[in-house]
Amino acid sequence: MKQVPLDTSPVRPPGFYKGLVLDILTVASALLLSFSYKTYLLGNVRFGILAASLLLFLILTTVEVFAVSSLQRRSLIMVLEVIALLSFFYDRADGVLFVTGGLMLLLSTIGEITSRQFLSNSLEIKFYKTSRLKISSMATALAIMFVILYLPKVNVDNINIQNIFVTPEGFQTVYAWSSGITKRLYPEVDVNSTIEKLARDIAVFKLENLEEFKALTPKDKESSIENEARQFIKELGNRFQTAISGENPTNEIFYKLMIATLEKWKNSMGNWFLAGWLLIFFLIAKGVGILVSFVASFLAFTVMQLLLGINFLHMAGENRMKETVKL
Repeated sequence: MKQVPLDTSPVRPPGFYKGLVLDILTVASALLLSFSYKTYLLGNVRFGILAASLLLFLILTTVEVFAVSSLQRRSLIMVLEVIALLSFFYDRADGVLFVTGGLMLLLSTIGEITSRQFLSNSLEIKFYKTSRLKISSMATALAIMFVILYLPKVNVDNINIQNIFVTPEGFQTVYAWSSGITKRLYPEVDVNSTIEKLARDIAVFKLENLEEFKALTPKDKESSIENEARQFIKELGNRFQTAISGENPTNEIFYKLMIATLEKWKNSMGNWFLAGWLLIFFLIAKGVGILVSFVASFLAFTVMQLLLGINFLHMAGENRMKETVKL
């Protein structure tokens, strides 16, 4: 009789390697998001790439809620996620990284526990509700990270308004969008022209309904419009204490005026200006996060269906006994 040696190799649970792949991809997506945000702040990456890496991370970390049953294992992965998200900001102060990482881990854990509790208490998988619980907490955590790491040093004296707060490209994007809305509301006023043309349009809009103006001759009307336009440009320059040429494009002038105003506030308010700006930036990031959570939930659902379709994941029913208290 031939003796067969016993197989003493460890027995892996079903889906072990699939889960390992998913864990690696999730942490890798956190690294990608960290890299994308760092390079975006340096001006080397477009916002679309940052948004895509953000969605990818939210999708994968949400799929893990459904695919990984062990909360202990997920806790380890969440720690690795936070480390990965902060990895490209190693040049920040240790205290800043510690506080940021702690807040992110806390919010991520809250989202993980609440989503798992909801999933456990449901007889069937309610994907959107479960995923929204996780994504909303994670979006808040990322908003905090984006705000705290937005400034290289939390010192108002080192802030360059033009380079850090509002870049010319970012302002131009917002200005083009807002000028289109203004054009629909006030078609007589062209805010996307030169400052001289804008001043004339405003002068005409202001004077054309006045009875005294209507009674003037065409030559006197033109003279009144010119005087009103020159007065507008002069008052604008005096108010912001800067020289304004009528030939300059309006977007350039308004950008300079905005930068001058922010510099004035920064010099007069000091660190309160920094705190207010960080609050505004957080609210903006949080607002964008609400929109992102809807998109990420839909995309995560699509990815889940794809993984189920290729048998990477599979649905399974389970019988459970539940204790209740009755009179």
